[in-house]
Amino acid sequence: MQAILGVKNAFSVGKGVFFNSILQQAYKLPTVAASVLPVRCASKKASSSKRNTGGKRRGKRLGLKKRDGEYVQVGMILVRQKGAYRWLPGSYVGKGRDRTLFAMEAGRVYFTREQWIPAPIDAFTKDVAPTLPEEKLVRTFVHIEPEPQVGRFKLLEQV
Repeated sequence: MQAILGVKNAFSVGKGVFFNSILQQAYKLPTVAASVLPVRCASKKASSSKRNTGGKRRGKRLGLKKRDGEYVQVGMILVRQKGAYRWLPGSYVGKGRDRTLFAMEAGRVYFTREQWIPAPIDAFTKDVAPTLPEEKLVRTFVHIEPEPQVGRFKLLEQV
């Protein structure tokens, strides 16, 4: 038996046909029983086929578009993200329907790590969030430090 296992390790499972013939000789197995043993086959066809054509798609271009300290204008995209929020909107930052963060005022971008207090809208925030340590509820917020208003003022009320 040791000699047969040594042969299996030497010739690998990919040579399954050779290994089956050794088992037939060693254990005097009938041909039907030896053919039931696994034989490794290719999972993809060689050359081109319908199944081999995937995986050539362009990336989604997600992530940070503006870095810490950069100057931005109103409406510029700061972060593109999908799924869960990796960056949350802070002061003077708006969020789009696809979780894109954009500038609502002209100024400099800066990032902070702050404790996140989730809104009690689902079971996670009602049951699980209060039991988590404070380190787990820290998130990255994106803020805009607006440029000072010089020569332009907003009319708040008419006198």
